[in-house]
Amino acid sequence: MRQINTLTGLRFLAALYVFIFHINLPFRTPLTYLPSPLRTLIAQGSLGVTIFFVLSGFVLTYSHLKDYREPNIKPFSYTLHFMFKRLARIYPVFFVGLLGCVLISLRTSTLPEWWLMLMSATFTQTYFPSISMTWYDSGAWSVANEIFFYLLFPVLLPLALRIRSRNELGQRTSRNVFLVLASLILLDGVLGLVFQLHPAWNLQFMYSFPPSRLVEFVAGILIGLLVIKYQWKMPAWSAVVALGLTAVYLVFAAPHTQERNSIHHLVLLPTLAILFSVLYQPKQSPLFAWLGSRPLRYLGATSYSFYIAQIPLLFVLAALLGGGYIQHDNWLVLPVGFVINLVSAILLHEFVEVTVHRAAMTWYKKRWS
Repeated sequence: MRQINTLTGLRFLAALYVFIFHINLPFRTPLTYLPSPLRTLIAQGSLGVTIFFVLSGFVLTYSHLKDYREPNIKPFSYTLHFMFKRLARIYPVFFVGLLGCVLISLRTSTLPEWWLMLMSATFTQTYFPSISMTWYDSGAWSVANEIFFYLLFPVLLPLALRIRSRNELGQRTSRNVFLVLASLILLDGVLGLVFQLHPAWNLQFMYSFPPSRLVEFVAGILIGLLVIKYQWKMPAWSAVVALGLTAVYLVFAAPHTQERNSIHHLVLLPTLAILFSVLYQPKQSPLFAWLGSRPLRYLGATSYSFYIAQIPLLFVLAALLGGGYIQHDNWLVLPVGFVINLVSAILLHEFVEVTVHRAAMTWYKKRWS
């Protein structure tokens, strides 16, 4: 199975987008020295998580479509094997990040109750909106969402494969998959509109509650079927136009919406569909070939570690800001923080993510082969 290198490179850009968004938050070190349109785009960096969720559904579909020659739900043993592989990749880095936050919280006397730490460690904190984005889950909530998606994936993919349609000649077409995808995007946008009209709705319920974000993951599965199974292709220039229009939309429309509103998915999700159809193609246009370059491929491989490494780093930043050691207008925080986070991510990736995953899978194969 060939590696889709351009999508790997895109993963790092999404992680970097989220990182800059977190640094730019008003209570940290807002990047006031940047041009206003760029700052507006950065302020929508939470959409980087949407990219992760959609990309996750797409990549899992690419990796496992071969297992579903018929749209039947697999035995429970398949789900167990699937989840072990995912947890072996995710949990070691997640746990190291959690441990780092424990040590920092001990040093700063901000350690939460033991039950909150246990909920973070077991991916259950995000199911309780009032605490879903506190302490470690201020950043790690998205990982708990991913676990929820993974648990459902062995059911969601065969269900998606049952969405069929035929043309006048009796040939299978992608029409109904497009219709379901469009309906999901519209539903997601309507939920965002409701939140816009009723801002008293709990942000945590709309933003970090796993079932509320499932649409994005399912959209990734459906885009995967369109691109991989039905070979839907778009020209490279259409992705450039879609990305440009999305950027213009965010610059002008985003300041007039509630914070982190899914109404933007009405524009972003179709753009991602077009972009993925372009990036999936084996022969890449020069417009996007750079995403598959060796440096970006490696950075993309470290993107999960890069995402997790920022959480304890932001804990340290909060302590430094609170103690007056760093001022909110210190422009060095972004470049220095980026370097520290990148080095931490590389170390996490090489010595935890890759090493522990390899050891865990070796043990698993010996134990269950």
